[in-house]
Formats: sequence, C-alpha cells, structure tokens
Amino acid sequence: MRALALTIHDDTQLVAEPPIPPIDVAMFWFAHMLSPIRYNDDMNRLFGAQILDVAFPLERMAHFLCSGTECPASQEFWSTRVSRTMPCDAAPWTTDASVPLHVVCPKCVLAIDPDTDAYLRFRFNGQLIKCDSCTTVFSINEVSARRFLDELKAAVAKDMPFTALPGVHIDPKTRVWAVENGAADLGMLLGHKSWAPLLTGNGSEGGDSKLLTWEAIASAAVRPSFNATKSKLKNGNLFRSMLASYRDFATGPWSMDLVQAVLRQREFTHKMAATEYSDRTRRIATQATVRYHKLMLMLAKHRDMFMVPTLDIDLAWHTHQLHPRRYAAYTFEKLGAVLNHDDTIESPRLKEGFTKTAHVWSEMFSEPYACDAAFRGFWTASKVATATIAAPVMLPLLMRRASKHKSAVNEQGGCVALPAADVTPLHLRNAFAFRPRPGANLVSSSAKERGSRSVNAATNHDDSRLDPRVLPAYFYSSCAVTSSFFSDAVCAGLGYPDLGNSVGGVATCGAYAPAGCGAAWSLCSTGMSGCGGL
Repeated sequence: MRALALTIHDDTQLVAEPPIPPIDVAMFWFAHMLSPIRYNDDMNRLFGAQILDVAFPLERMAHFLCSGTECPASQEFWSTRVSRTMPCDAAPWTTDASVPLHVVCPKCVLAIDPDTDAYLRFRFNGQLIKCDSCTTVFSINEVSARRFLDELKAAVAKDMPFTALPGVHIDPKTRVWAVENGAADLGMLLGHKSWAPLLTGNGSEGGDSKLLTWEAIASAAVRPSFNATKSKLKNGNLFRSMLASYRDFATGPWSMDLVQAVLRQREFTHKMAATEYSDRTRRIATQATVRYHKLMLMLAKHRDMFMVPTLDIDLAWHTHQLHPRRYAAYTFEKLGAVLNHDDTIESPRLKEGFTKTAHVWSEMFSEPYACDAAFRGFWTASKVATATIAAPVMLPLLMRRASKHKSAVNEQGGCVALPAADVTPLHLRNAFAFRPRPGANLVSSSAKERGSRSVNAATNHDDSRLDPRVLPAYFYSSCAVTSSFFSDAVCAGLGYPDLGNSVGGVATCGAYAPAGCGAAWSLCSTGMSGCGGL
C-alpha cells in the first residue's frame, strides 16, 4: 500500500488501473476494505486521501486468475517498487520461510524470533513467550499494551492533532475522517494527571518489574481521565475506538487485526461456496444488487435499527465496499453517515437483528426477506416426487421442513465471526484453503469417488488434501469471481427496485444487461459532494 500510495502521486493512471497484487496480499487488502471506517482511517493517516480513489482490481484479477496468466505490468511494479527479494508469485504457504516473525520483549525491547508454530500460538491462543535476554515471560496482552504506550508517547511528544494515532479522527456521527476530529478531546483526556506516570514511565506498572497490561492501563488512567472529563467530551467513544485499534495485536500500522479479518472472510466464502450461487451468477447479481438497494432504502427510513443482511445482499454489500471513495459518498448521501460493516458481531445479536430485519422488510416491500437460493438444495428430485404423489399428506410436512431449513440457512446471513480462541497452527496454515467444486482442477479418479466428492463438497472443511495449486483460483472463483458480476451489474445501472418483487425485479430493465437504465448508478458513481474529509 505504501508503494502504491507513493506511485499514484506521479502516475495517476494507476488510480483507474492499479497493479494486481499477489493472492495473499489481495486477501488482506480485500478484508481491510470490508471494514470501511477503519480502512478510511488507515489510508488517511498513513498515505493521504488520494489512495481512497483506488478500487480493488476485482475483475482484472479474476480474469488473470481464471486464465492462468500473469500481468507483466503488475509483476514489474512489485519487483521495482515493493520488494526485490521476495518474488511477486511467491506462494502464501512458503512466505514463512522468507519472512521472519519478530516479537519484541516488552521489558528489554529485544527482538525475539520464535518458530512459526510458537508465534501462531502466541498470537492467537494466548501462549506465553520467554525472553532469551531478560528471562521475562509475557503474552500478547503485555506486548500490545507496550506498543500502545510507545506510540502514545511519540504522539504526545509531537503534540496535537495526534494524526499518527488510529481511531481518533473519525466523526462519531457521520463517520467521516478529518484531522480536527477528536484532537481536542484526546488532548483533554491525555492531559489528565492520571496519564502522567504512564507517559513518563518505562512500560512497567508502578515503576517496578511488573509489566503493564490492558487492565492496569484501564484502571490507572483510562477510567479516571474519562470520568473527570466526560461531560466536556464531544466523542464519548474516543477511548474505546482508539484502544480497539491496539488491543491484542502487536505489530503493524493498521487500526485493526487484519489476520482475524481474513479468517472471518474465510467463513463467509465457505458459505458462498456451499450454495449454488456460482451456477447462477448473473441472475443472482441482478437480484442481489436490487435487494441491496432496497436494504439501503430501509436503512434510510429506519436509521437507528440494527439490520442484518442475507447472504446475497451481503455479497453485493462487500462488492460495493471495494470502491471505498464511491461507497463512502453513496452511503453518506443516502444515510447521512458512512455505513460501517462490522463482521465481529456475536451470533446471538445477529440472529435477533435478522429477525427484526425480516419483519421490517416484509412490512415495507410485501415480500419475504430470505433469498430463494438459500434453500434450493432442500428440494431434491425425490422430495418433489413425494410431495407430488402424496400431496395431501406429505406436502404440508415437507413445506414445514423446507421452511425450517430456509430459516436455519438464512440465520447465517451476514458475517458470523470465527471463534477468536483455540485456533491451531494447522488451521491457520490452511486459513486460505477451500475445497473446490468437484471436477474443477482436481485429479480425477473413479466416478464413485467423484460422486462422493459431490455430496461432501458443500460441508467438508478438511483442507489437508487440497491441491495447493488451486487455492488462489478457488478463493476467487467462489467469492471474487462471483463478485465481479456484481461490479458489472452495479456499474451498468440496473434501474430502480420494483417494490413488489425483488427476484430479478428491476422495474425498467427486468434482467441483467450490459447497459442498464442508469437509476442505480449512484451505487458506484456518486460524487463526493458533502463528504467532508473523505
């Protein structure tokens, strides 16, 4: 991102046609964009607002991945601007051999180089590490707390507006980034006497050998300073936003844990691969784009309601966020604030929100909220035959079961976070692995074996037998390649939604076509008027 930000100042053509990144870099960039508020904050702080004009090169990347060819211009950009030592086509599963994993001791500040498995257990499972120099034993809690204090000291030394600190400059109401946002509040909070010992100390609690933890920072400084100044603050969530940008991840300039973000997208991509979406991509693209537009209409009318999207709407929403400037402009214009996408919400709240969303949707549009693709797999040929032959007896029973199946599937709509704990190193090594559809890029064996694969393809999560050569192509064939049709649909302009029926229901166009009627163009092409510091 740094290389791209520096280059677009000299070559503005890269804004419209950015270089295609390696597959592992692309997955992190993709996941970062799906947290639009954090992405906006990070890009503005670190690189300047111009980089927000760069959209994810979704269609071009899908084209090169599916054709099995390389982009010479992108490879040249990587070798000359990014890294001369690591090749652009380095496989994600071999980078741990060439990229050392450092952990800085929070006591003596010595860089420790644990092996990959030890680092992953430290990073995700809370395992302790012992410093080789000072023999201090510490966890990710102490390391991330020390990192926070070090960066806070550096920012205070430079004085306001604290532009190096993440989570500070987002307006709490409009979610627009601006330098002046939060600076005065943070200056007031850090000026409280409770912060003085921490900002002048050496990273230990009370000056002794005990390392500072997040709990100690909260009790010693965060709560006292907030309670003393909360009546004067414009943003009461400033501390929460800033501390969330540091807690429990120890390195990197970003305001969020990108590794966990990529893992959460693995869950979403698995859901997409388990449906029949990729077989009906163009119809789903039309349907989901219209339904996504309808959800925006609902949000505009019920701005305080917590709404949860179905799987197809969520995919359209993801695709819209891959155009950060346009997404911010569109949601700001329609909703009065940049719409955040939070995929860290716990499952119970998602289920409750989904139920309420379905109820409001039904009242507003007089149609079911669940997408039809959610339970197509339930109606096998045998069930259809049984329901037809023994209709009076079996049809009501099967309809009830289908309804339950549909509800169960659609409760998984939205983005359900993966568990944060007990992630094994093997799980993390296979974090980017998905089982491809039967017969695609796999060495064929017997018909019986292929049939077995077909039955288990949608539910099998064991990636240990997956051919590494198909990993990049499969990720994008199940998610990004599907999304590329959403880019076509959105940018073509599908017209205004038919309020009666959203299944292919574009009132003026009727179905997907390369040239639409233009009324939905604002999804990707709205200008930036009124968006302040974006």
